[in-house]
Amino acid sequence: MEILFENRFVRTKEILQEFYRYAYFKNPTILIADIALLALLAVSLLLWGTHLPLAVVIVVPVVAAAQYWTYTRAVNAVMKRDDELTAGGKLEVTAAATEEKLVNTDSTGASMELPYDKVKKIAQTKSLILLRSQANFWYILPKNTFTKGTAEEFLAFLKSKGL
Repeated sequence: MEILFENRFVRTKEILQEFYRYAYFKNPTILIADIALLALLAVSLLLWGTHLPLAVVIVVPVVAAAQYWTYTRAVNAVMKRDDELTAGGKLEVTAAATEEKLVNTDSTGASMELPYDKVKKIAQTKSLILLRSQANFWYILPKNTFTKGTAEEFLAFLKSKGL
């Protein structure tokens, strides 16, 4: 199996924050739900004193605070796990793309394979390429850490695979 693309990076808090910002705030489903909640809040504030429940004015900020809290908690939990797994070191991740699959290996020796026919979704943030498997596992590839090929070439390759 010839490696066509390779991506090597150290998983940092900044990378995790960008990934979880997408997962908790910018994911299309979450965005629609957040916009609906904001619209409900706006209508409630405009019709203050009518029959709309005051609970809406309380619930929407509580939901927003909970969303932010879970985002922060997720980032911190992964950082603690990485710290525990590496005995205080940094978790290094290598993703190698062949013609058939993406092989993700980390510095603890753990390895996962993602055949391209098991990719459910591809998303991009400002500096990340995200691949979600059918099992809802996310593979994170920072765009600026390709050691073989480029992010643009990798995206074109995925497109050629029908993804």
